[in-house]
Amino acid sequence: MGLDREQLSQVREAIAEDNRKSIVTWSVCSALFWVMSLVLSLNSSAYAACRIVYAAALLSNVITMCEAQFFAKRFPRLLSPLMYLYELTLLCAGIGIAIYQPDVRTASAIAFAIIAPTALIDATISDLIMFSGMIAAYVVFGKGVIEPEIYSWGLTNLIIFSIAGNIIGHIINKARFERYVYAESVKKLVEIQTRNACYDQLTGLKNRRAYVEKINELAANSSDVVCIVMADLNGLKQANDTYGHKTGDALIKGAAECLRAAFENNDNIFRIGGDEFCVIMTDTAETAALALKRLETITSQWKGPHIDGISIACGLAAGQKGADVELLATQADQMMYEQKRAYHLKTGT
Repeated sequence: MGLDREQLSQVREAIAEDNRKSIVTWSVCSALFWVMSLVLSLNSSAYAACRIVYAAALLSNVITMCEAQFFAKRFPRLLSPLMYLYELTLLCAGIGIAIYQPDVRTASAIAFAIIAPTALIDATISDLIMFSGMIAAYVVFGKGVIEPEIYSWGLTNLIIFSIAGNIIGHIINKARFERYVYAESVKKLVEIQTRNACYDQLTGLKNRRAYVEKINELAANSSDVVCIVMADLNGLKQANDTYGHKTGDALIKGAAECLRAAFENNDNIFRIGGDEFCVIMTDTAETAALALKRLETITSQWKGPHIDGISIACGLAAGQKGADVELLATQADQMMYEQKRAYHLKTGT
């Protein structure tokens, strides 16, 4: 299809699932066609010669449909051979009908040579190889079976319609592929916008908006034990004034790293202000206290530009099921400010 490999990798899974569904749908449609053709061949001697073609195509379609429906989803590697089997079924059936039933040769050549490369989203080169193989099969098996004049005419038609089918298939597949890429781009844009709306750009933690949403969620459904930790980075103003805002930013990012390490596997760590953080846990007060102990050790070992070690004032408030989470947040905030005052008195800053 002349596709960009990086773009193709982005939408490969979506295309594979669409192809799987297409195989199921087209196989059902094809199977109905072959059933009707078999019935016709039973009632008309003119189509009796094609009976074996109809039966073989029907059997192949049923097998392909069942494998696509029940196995390809669990075993994705089956999909590629199933795609080729389905296209081969169409092409072989078309050639079989062209050999055994000259009256419908043109119709079958048009239908199968154009439908096969457009039924599924596939690389143009694969279709070219397949059509070349089918033309070779026609040349080998048709010679001596079909009258020379009709054989040459049929071969010419098959070549012309194969070229047309590949060109049409290429155009259709490329357009369908571009829609997938566009849809994937829109999806990624939405994900980025969602992330930007709910995550802090400096630290990668969730932001105040996400914090308010979480508090509201817990307030509406307070069915779990809740612990809230409010944290405030000490000495940020002095670091900014002494070493510049890059050092201050490094301290903020360092505080975020320390909080992640101390409260491991917790997705509810928020940066709610310049140097203010919050951790929400649906766990016991003892577990939260152990995390705060880890935080003391981790912050003391932290090293950054110009400053080694981070000081974080923390306040913890725990509540049972049904507790007022907004009240808990206020209590944790008050305890944190008490620690912060103690830090200022101790350091004289």
